[in-house]
Amino acid sequence: MEILDASGLEKIGEGRYREVYCDGNLCFKFPKKYLLKRYCGYELKYPLQRYSQYKFGIRDINVYELEIFRHVTSTLDSPLLKQIVSLSDIQETTRGQALVGELIMNSDGSVARSLRSYKGATNRKFWETLREICFSLENKGFSYFGLSDENVVVREPSEGVEPVVVDLKRIGRRMLPFQPLLLFRGVRQSKIQRALERLYEEYGRVISS
Repeated sequence: MEILDASGLEKIGEGRYREVYCDGNLCFKFPKKYLLKRYCGYELKYPLQRYSQYKFGIRDINVYELEIFRHVTSTLDSPLLKQIVSLSDIQETTRGQALVGELIMNSDGSVARSLRSYKGATNRKFWETLREICFSLENKGFSYFGLSDENVVVREPSEGVEPVVVDLKRIGRRMLPFQPLLLFRGVRQSKIQRALERLYEEYGRVISS
């Protein structure tokens, strides 16, 4: 496999586990080497690969997310697939391995912003679509526990706005191993509904429909 020169990539964000870069219309997710956790005022560093292996049974977060994406796209109804970020492959680069996917763009060519950066809210259709995404995933056996203002992007097509889910790694009970009640479908659905309601309370009332 050809090794990509990552020196020209532009950093556009980071989360707890990964740093995100872009080039053109592609997005590159690089796992961090260490996970920082704070206890009693002290900051501790854990090797990320060892931490994810121990806590989730996942050796490589990028590989796991790519596998989840492929399972989702093979089972989810096609009209909703455009509301989920498209992932293509794992790419070797001069910075290490990266998960490559699409960079979500608006119709005017600008990069779509996260719900947090967008500062809010949209119309009723936006929230109905986001709820449909989450519960369609749940109904197909993919419980999505990653719903947050950073993992939902607000895309502006030619008219209106629409949500796009851009992070799929927190799918499934293995991402929440110490919550055994998630074995029950009703508990999972309630957890997802509460996450949707929290987002709506914070971001869904800025702009009326």
